[in-house]
Amino acid sequence: MLYDTAEYANQRLQETIVRHNGFPCKVVHCANDRVDIITSHIVYLHNRKDKIVPFRELDLTPVPLGFANGVYGVSYLARISLRKDWKQGLRSNTLRSLFGVDPRWIDDKSLSNTIMGKYPTFDKAMEEAVNSNMIVAFTRDFAVGPGDNAYNLYYKYYGKVGTIVNNIPLLDDGKDYLIQVLEGAMKEA
Repeated sequence: MLYDTAEYANQRLQETIVRHNGFPCKVVHCANDRVDIITSHIVYLHNRKDKIVPFRELDLTPVPLGFANGVYGVSYLARISLRKDWKQGLRSNTLRSLFGVDPRWIDDKSLSNTIMGKYPTFDKAMEEAVNSNMIVAFTRDFAVGPGDNAYNLYYKYYGKVGTIVNNIPLLDDGKDYLIQVLEGAMKEA
């Protein structure tokens, strides 16, 4: 995508989430700083600090989503496409929860952690789930949380796919196709 004017860049990116140096940030405004140089006023999600950066330093590729650990609970976040949507970057009206709490309850720091892939270890997630009695993600795709008689294992937006026995996740019958995915996730966590 060619951004040859600050006005065009601003129309496409204002109030969207992109990345700068790997950190998720919201584009506040794009303008011409000097002759033929487009700059962007951004605010980092993880610390709310703002900065003016050269536009060409922004990473406009789609930000990765998945489980987000919010203050009020977990949410499996996904981007939805809108036919009339001509903006680039992630916006609040293209962000949906396919499982868990409404994305409006996910704070900026939690969203930043999701985009950056920062999750607690499996053991820490289990501890948090026990202490909070809430579902807690330990990777983009897996979470643990209280169930009827045991702690459950959740996969993406599909819901419960297993249980936790003696702090070891066991897949439910018929979920064997997730063995390799779960093993990979456990190595990550």
